[in-house]
Amino acid sequence: MGFSIIFNKDTLFLLTSAQKKALRRLNKQQADFMPCFPLWCNLGEKKVQPTNVVISAPIVQGKQLIFPVSVKNDSQTSALFVLAGTKIHDEQTVCAALPDFPEFPISPRVFRIAETADIGENGFGTKNARWIKTE
Repeated sequence: MGFSIIFNKDTLFLLTSAQKKALRRLNKQQADFMPCFPLWCNLGEKKVQPTNVVISAPIVQGKQLIFPVSVKNDSQTSALFVLAGTKIHDEQTVCAALPDFPEFPISPRVFRIAETADIGENGFGTKNARWIKTE
C-alpha cells in the first residue's frame, strides 16, 4: 500500500490526450509501446501534503513512456513520474521523436491524494481519498 496523486478530470483529459499522441508517434512503424493505466503519480509509502505539482511533457526513459512530475511540499521537492506506457519489444531501440506538446508543463491546482493498493487482476483500489487545492 502506498499513496498516489489522482488527477481531476480536466488534468486527466490532458494527460490521456498527450499519452495517445505520444504512443501514436512511437508506434508509427510498429507497435512497440503499450499504454499504462491508471495515470496516477505514485508518492510511495510517505503521506505528503503537496503545495505545488508540475507535470512536464512526456518523455521516453529506458523502456517507459513517462510524464515527469515535480511534487513540492513545505520541506522538499520530489522528482516523480506518471507511467504512461511500456515498451513491449526489448530488442529494438526507440527511434521515433516525440511530437511537441505546447500545453505542457501543467500545474493542476485541484487533485486527490489517496491510499492505493494493487488488488490483483482487477487493477488498483483507493481508499481515504481527500481533495487538495493548491494556491
